[in-house]
Amino acid sequence: MYQTLTCAHKTEMWNFLDEWRAVKGEEGEEHLEYEIRGIQDILNHCSSLPVRMGGIFIDGKLKAFSIGSKNELENMAVIHIEKADASIPGLYQAINQLFLLNEFPDVKWVNREDDLGLEGLRKAKMSYCPADFAKKYLVKQKRYGNDR
Repeated sequence: MYQTLTCAHKTEMWNFLDEWRAVKGEEGEEHLEYEIRGIQDILNHCSSLPVRMGGIFIDGKLKAFSIGSKNELENMAVIHIEKADASIPGLYQAINQLFLLNEFPDVKWVNREDDLGLEGLRKAKMSYCPADFAKKYLVKQKRYGNDR
């Protein structure tokens, strides 16, 4: 069952995330650490952030959630986080669809953000037949001061 989530669901989201991360194990651990910190920041400040959250509950337990925001200027939903129990076939697709239908029903565009170079994630995102890609840039700071 899909449900709009609020800051009151933080504990359920953390419990799910702990289980999700345990299944992932050491795979991608460095990448996961940054992602977990980002999710923690969002959940710790969700009452003051313009984010929308939704989840799927199975037998009363959170099994998938998504966090996004709306870019009003471009009439675009920006999906920041998508997590699901990968052992349940079709659950990632379900949270992707239900989150958009319930939280962003009238947007013209959806930005699913970067695939982080992960082949499986890239393949999944390409299956949505994207209309365009955002330009990416790499910024490197030049040495300055005593660093020369």
